[in-house]
Amino acid sequence: DYLDHFKRHIYHVPFGGMSRRAHRAVMKSQERSFKKAEIEQSFQEKVMPGLRYTRQYAGLYGNSTFIGLLGHIDGGGIDAGDRLSVYAYGSGSQAEMYSMRLGEGARSWVGESKMQERLDARFPLTVEQYEALERERTSNIDQATFTPRRDAVPGLWEQNYEGKGLLVLDGLDGYFRNYRWS
Repeated sequence: DYLDHFKRHIYHVPFGGMSRRAHRAVMKSQERSFKKAEIEQSFQEKVMPGLRYTRQYAGLYGNSTFIGLLGHIDGGGIDAGDRLSVYAYGSGSQAEMYSMRLGEGARSWVGESKMQERLDARFPLTVEQYEALERERTSNIDQATFTPRRDAVPGLWEQNYEGKGLLVLDGLDGYFRNYRWS
């Protein structure tokens, strides 16, 4: 039984509202018929805790399942060994549903990531800064070789990446991505 077998559910959600639709569709596909209130209660208990960071990030696309996993772990209510369902789709790939068990070190690793602290450290961009970043991204999207600019938004790189030991894209060389630690 999909709903009882898994402690929590994680859905690929390019935007958070899709998770409610996905969960409702899964519940309606079960042999048992669920009432609207039962579907909502299940969503609140088994899906909503994983949207903790998704609700702050906005559109995440391919990494939304991983951000959902971080939200479930950091939000509590699950323990090592608990089974979670992960449903991923989109970006031209086939749909995949898989089962996972939460590992022993997951909670400490997520705690060390300081996700909420990082989210709280963000700063707003002006429309002009956002548009400059989008122009930069658009101009390089099909380039085989390029090095990302670190100065498109003054202070952004220095405040959030430089010397922080984070894995960052250093550039593309013949479509091969090269990463380094900041």
